[in-house]
Amino acid sequence: MKKNCVVCGDKASILTRIKLNDGFLCNDCAKKCSEHLDDYDEITAEEIRKHLKYRDKNKHSAMLKNFSPTMELGEYEKLKIDEPHGYWLLETEKRFHNDNPDIFMLSQITDAEFVRKKECLNNFDSEESSQKITAKFTRKKNRRPIYGFWFYVVIKVNHPCFTEINMRINKYIINEKNQIEYLAAVRTAQDIVDVITELSEKANEKEKK
Repeated sequence: MKKNCVVCGDKASILTRIKLNDGFLCNDCAKKCSEHLDDYDEITAEEIRKHLKYRDKNKHSAMLKNFSPTMELGEYEKLKIDEPHGYWLLETEKRFHNDNPDIFMLSQITDAEFVRKKECLNNFDSEESSQKITAKFTRKKNRRPIYGFWFYVVIKVNHPCFTEINMRINKYIINEKNQIEYLAAVRTAQDIVDVITELSEKANEKEKK
């Protein structure tokens, strides 16, 4: 059965289309969406249409036009802040959205926290289970699991389209044994949380005056 995009009406290719709660989104329309948007299968067609209207407004906004960063935080993904105007945005490496980054007010930040996600680096449960297990493989399987970590700063926002923006700290996964890189990532993440918390509190106090 032919599936059409809920936004533009064109055919939504089975290879590139995105499943929504009540329809499909074609690849071209998906490229116009924010990189911070996720859980598409829970989003309705009407919500996507509203989101794309916001995206067009964001691209032509005075905020983005006047944005002039005075501070940059992070080494992989960059949090850029325009203190005089009270604006900020997250610069990532996702190529489709570099010409239209989502821009926010510092006063829209409601909270910020450091999050660490763990991932097993020596998971041997795969096709090997259906093959003859060698003594060498058995020895490996019995070893203590080795973990790696991804570090994020999660920025909670008061915004019509988003509840939080996730900033990744490390470009590559950090082995738990690499204490230097591990501690450096923790320190970087915590420093970013401290800075944006202070700036958002100042911005909110300024707005109340």
